[in-house]
Amino acid sequence: MIAVKWTARIISLVTTLIFLILLVLSLIHNHMEAGHFDLGIDTLYTFVPFLVTLAGSIVAWWNEKIGGWVLIGGYLLWSITPILYSVTNLSLGFYYDYILAGASLPYLFAGVLFIIYAFRKTKKTA
Repeated sequence: MIAVKWTARIISLVTTLIFLILLVLSLIHNHMEAGHFDLGIDTLYTFVPFLVTLAGSIVAWWNEKIGGWVLIGGYLLWSITPILYSVTNLSLGFYYDYILAGASLPYLFAGVLFIIYAFRKTKKTA
């Protein structure tokens, strides 16, 4: 039972750290390319889902059920935003949508594990 919770915690933490590193590197790359610090629409499309999944990871440490649902919502945002970005900016490749959706799959997995743990915990106490 505890293994499910800690597995979900580790998965969400590692995935959040990886996405944080990629987001910072993207900001540095945009800064080097533009010559000044610019938060463009492409950065916004990655920053908002990151904030949602970061919030879900933090909330899940104390309330597994709510945090799990927020992580699943964050996964859906990570999956939908490349499609929305592709509509406004046609320079992305066709497979970018699938790569980002696949890279955010650990959030879906961690969210499901948090929800399973929450339901088993309430079932055990009842």
